[in-house]
Amino acid sequence: MATTWTQTSPGVYQANLDGAETVYRKTATVFAPLKREHWRLHTICRFNFGPGYNGPTDKETALRQAWKALRYEFPGMTVAPDRSKKIYKTPDARTTKEWLEQTFFVEPKRTADEIIAEAVPLQEVPSLYYLPATSEILFFISHWRIDAMGSWMVTDRLFHHLANPSKSGLPKVPPPNEIEKISPSLEDAAGSPKVSTPEMDKVAADHIAAHHRNAIQMGGMPYKGDAITLPGSPKREAVIFTRESTQKVVSACKARGITVTAAIHAALAETVFAMGLPESREHDYVTVMPVNLRNYLKTPYNGDGHALQTYAGSITPRVPRHATFAKRTSYLVEYYKTRYDPKLIECLRPIYRYHAEALFKPLPAPAAAPEGTPATSNGNKRPPPGLPSGISINSLGVVEKYFAGKYGDSVDVATFTFGVSMITRQTMLYVWTWKGELTLSSEYNAAYHDPEEVREVMLSIKQVLEKELEIEQNRKREVEEQKEQP
Repeated sequence: MATTWTQTSPGVYQANLDGAETVYRKTATVFAPLKREHWRLHTICRFNFGPGYNGPTDKETALRQAWKALRYEFPGMTVAPDRSKKIYKTPDARTTKEWLEQTFFVEPKRTADEIIAEAVPLQEVPSLYYLPATSEILFFISHWRIDAMGSWMVTDRLFHHLANPSKSGLPKVPPPNEIEKISPSLEDAAGSPKVSTPEMDKVAADHIAAHHRNAIQMGGMPYKGDAITLPGSPKREAVIFTRESTQKVVSACKARGITVTAAIHAALAETVFAMGLPESREHDYVTVMPVNLRNYLKTPYNGDGHALQTYAGSITPRVPRHATFAKRTSYLVEYYKTRYDPKLIECLRPIYRYHAEALFKPLPAPAAAPEGTPATSNGNKRPPPGLPSGISINSLGVVEKYFAGKYGDSVDVATFTFGVSMITRQTMLYVWTWKGELTLSSEYNAAYHDPEEVREVMLSIKQVLEKELEIEQNRKREVEEQKEQP
């Protein structure tokens, strides 16, 4: 089901932002007055040319050509938001050249982390930075127009174009019918009816009510500042397992019939119980967990040809406080399998409509405190109501499933990093495996958390994994066996 575009003037088309797009767009604009964009996605890759590369030897020139080819492949790159609408303008030679100049940047001095941390206005169009000093690219894109998996697939296509430059060159003007290639919204791609039935409305309302009821119970972590502390720069800390350690985690999970995602999720819960705010230690651990919905969409929307869209949902698993690691992981494995079904996919349109209404409805005025009540602060420990400081987990799986990283003998990607700008007190824990190495990567805001604190959380997760999966015991046993050998 294609999105309906209406021509409002010669060469200018508009369509409504659908429900999922609206949720992510409004979330991005919350901190616009502070020149911050919440949940702006970024991908960082260091690459090198191989012996088989036959394009321009100058990397800047080659990347410009690949970036332009990417824009021709995904015309949605030029779609601009306008309140509740999205606008597409038929390009010509001038606007195509201007787009390239306004979205491709060479950064000779700053690091990728420094660029990410800088306060910038909303990224109304995707952008690409080239860092010649480190041979890295930094791909920026707003979450309302893409999800994590999609951004990987788009980056993969960028490197594909870099490795396979067009011998005949690209035309100065994209084809006139390129609007037909713009990917439909999640709701349209899922075939969710424009007009829902009473049954669909009930399914959606019940789903969102349960979702928000669970979400507000997210455990909190200690944070710096108080209720009026303004956000600072988005930051990242990562813990990378060795290939040997990664393989031991994978093997131990397989032996127990659980997934690596469930094991890390349960280890995170145990860490929150141990290190979180007092109330987080007393109740079950609940988190909002993103879900890749591309697996639920029919061809062609589940492929890389429609990478440039937000085809994602979320779930709210509850990890029991008083349960063994084995019971927690088995519960999570089953929950992941059954949480989405064809009925929920059909109801995505009313689900996101109710979701937006619940998220953005005006907050009630706070009740006045009795006269004589002393002023209090959270003492850097207990957040006031409505200021969540929990940790969400997003397990992205094996990177190579969506992002090849090696393109014949022409281009090889040496390093891969993915993240999102966090402007709130919450932390996002990403989990992925790249080149056989498991990565825990935490995105946080420097105004509320210190890097040592964030790293301590991830090291705790690692320790819980090693203990519960008996990796440390097996390692000690191997060492003892080696000592006993003559």
